[in-house]
Amino acid sequence: MKEGKWYKINYIEFAVMFGFGRADAERVRLHLSSPLPKEEMKCMYLPGRESEFGGPKGLIPFYAYLNKFFRKTLAPREGDAHNISSYGKNLLYALTPSEPEFSVFDYIWEEIKSISESPQKCCGFGAYLMFMIDQKTNKRFECDYKHPPVDVKMDSHPGPTLAEIIASREQDAAPGDGDTAPHAPTHAPSAPHVPTRSYSRRGGSRSQNWEKPPSPIRKMFNMIFGMCKSTNDVVHKERERRKKDTLRLKKLQEAMLPNDPPSPIGSEG
Repeated sequence: MKEGKWYKINYIEFAVMFGFGRADAERVRLHLSSPLPKEEMKCMYLPGRESEFGGPKGLIPFYAYLNKFFRKTLAPREGDAHNISSYGKNLLYALTPSEPEFSVFDYIWEEIKSISESPQKCCGFGAYLMFMIDQKTNKRFECDYKHPPVDVKMDSHPGPTLAEIIASREQDAAPGDGDTAPHAPTHAPSAPHVPTRSYSRRGGSRSQNWEKPPSPIRKMFNMIFGMCKSTNDVVHKERERRKKDTLRLKKLQEAMLPNDPPSPIGSEG
């Protein structure tokens, strides 16, 4: 409700507002499965970093930079940077080249629902809700803060690329001399497969160019950057309006005050 008037919006309207249609709704919904156990995150970490599963340390750079970027965009989070959120693990895993495309909007919707049901959580999706309210009510929020562009810092030693990790694991898993072959099936499901033919963790299979991010993700980022640009424009216009109001009030105050000089002290009696 705003200014005594009730507004409402459903799932489909909310999705369309962010540019998502039927194609996105038919993709995999990450929240239909349980949060990814830390043990199943092995494929996302550098070798020998088993003790850090579930946190951002030790991640392959491909996943480490995605995690940093998602914390400011698709899965906004504040605080507790030492742990990846419950379904944040699923989100990172879904970007594995062998995984099918997932519904971006459904992830946002379910996360907003989860936060609304837990008052202890910070509503990092406030910008999404503000955008929705602006569009639904045709009225703008008065913003007094300018959000800077997302700046993901590059490490001085970025480490191996995802392609190098995949090639190394495939070489280790290939049958060879000694007792290497019996262990190959054990490690195969945890490591990303070759890009030319990939298998989903859910049993499906598809071909995908792993170097090109899924189109829904790009669409979501474009929407986020568009929101930031729109917010900056609103902030600038609001500041200009406040300056004009301040000058107008100052002139009005000067016109209303008497021009006569004040009486000397003690002359009242």
